[in-house]
Amino acid sequence: MISVIIPTYNRASTIARAIRSVINQQDELNESYQIEIIIVDDCSSDNTLEIVKKINFENIKIIALEKNVGANSARNIGIKVATGKYIAFQDSDDEWLPKKLQTQLAIFDKTDSDVVFSNFIRKNDNQVESTLTKNRKSGLVSFEEFSTNPLMSTQTIIAKSEVLKKNSFLNGLPRLQDWELSLRLSNLGYKCFFVKDILVNQYIQSNSISNNEVAAEQAVEIISQEFQKQFQNKNVRIHGYRLIAESSSNKDKKIEIYKKILKTKFNLKIFVKIQLFRIMNRGEK
Repeated sequence: MISVIIPTYNRASTIARAIRSVINQQDELNESYQIEIIIVDDCSSDNTLEIVKKINFENIKIIALEKNVGANSARNIGIKVATGKYIAFQDSDDEWLPKKLQTQLAIFDKTDSDVVFSNFIRKNDNQVESTLTKNRKSGLVSFEEFSTNPLMSTQTIIAKSEVLKKNSFLNGLPRLQDWELSLRLSNLGYKCFFVKDILVNQYIQSNSISNNEVAAEQAVEIISQEFQKQFQNKNVRIHGYRLIAESSSNKDKKIEIYKKILKTKFNLKIFVKIQLFRIMNRGEK
């Protein structure tokens, strides 16, 4: 049994696609997996739940929360009730590709990994596409690599159930929950395996928390306090600054954050970015 946890909030337009991409997973013999889908509705005000109830799949559990608790707490509620040998996550606006479970479950059979996660392709409202990484090979990822690379994304994760039952998401963290979890699990000695194959389509909505600069700043501050020793490393601090900059659509704010990076450690690419933003700003005035 594989438990798939899907937290959702006002995703009536995308929730059916997300669920169907889970239901349609098949093994190498083209047979369906034994799956339970746990929908944790975070007090949606649209018709998300009505759409979920119309989906023809017998093993969907719906947990309708009476107040909004945030995605991390919603995932943790799902983890508590999950009964599968493995726990996986899906975001309610994303899409698993057909070979996701087959590819990742094979890693558990071949290795002693505790967590398996994959590459993905990101698409925004303008259909601009980018992959997480083009160069990283499949294999185990160390804490040191996690500390300076955003390799783990929640909707790509499959983990042994006992790992997440003991180590759930950090409640109250407004963003970057996947980075915090990867740091914590690897720091505790769990084996985290990266699959280079693109197994998920990640759709960035205009109202996505992934676009929230303030949430990113708050999250980096919380994570830096949790891993104070590691954040003494300049490269780790720079990565935190970079995550905040990538969340901002404000060019002046980006320049401000990039300047912090340069004060920490000179980086030619960042220096060039600052000059380009300044040129663009002058051109827009």
